[in-house]
Amino acid sequence: MCRGVSNNFSAQFDIVTCAWALETATCVDTALGELCRMVRPGGLLCLAFCARTASLGLTGRAMTIALSLRGSGRFLKLSRIVSRLEGHGGFDVRILPCNGPAAALMARRGV
Repeated sequence: MCRGVSNNFSAQFDIVTCAWALETATCVDTALGELCRMVRPGGLLCLAFCARTASLGLTGRAMTIALSLRGSGRFLKLSRIVSRLEGHGGFDVRILPCNGPAAALMARRGV
């Protein structure tokens, strides 16, 4: 079971970023919930993470193998992350162009 963390940072930040760490979290849902909780209404959450993508070139496939062998994280499903963000406080999610086995997005929290 995933457990959340309670502190005094609820809805305090205009911008919250998490780059190349979400895929290493023990419980991704809890980590996303905590990130979302810190963003004030109208604020932004910016994420970059390892993700399975449908079409990878040779370089992308090589990066996927290298990351898998390194064992420092896992590949997340972009669609699952987007649906979780939309469920945590009504974030409007914009997916950014990204190459390789990666995803990047910006999500604005509803006011």
